[in-house]
Amino acid sequence: MPKPWYTYDRRLYPIYKKCEEYHIPVMLMLGGRAGPDVSYSNPAIVTTLARDFPGINFYVSHGGWPWVQVILGACF
Repeated sequence: MPKPWYTYDRRLYPIYKKCEEYHIPVMLMLGGRAGPDVSYSNPAIVTTLARDFPGINFYVSHGGWPWVQVILGACF
């Protein structure tokens, strides 16, 4: 069985680059059952992607649980 990818995996960067080029917003599932363990919901994912792709509007579903307060800080 293949290992799941984090949303900041560099193999996904060409897709993000196209989204940025065509002004396509990106929704990330961070929280709940976003991966095999809670590390897949870490707010660092959003801050890393926002830094690398400042032209993309990222939306976070499920509120980044269990790091709701941290994800709110990342939004600011």
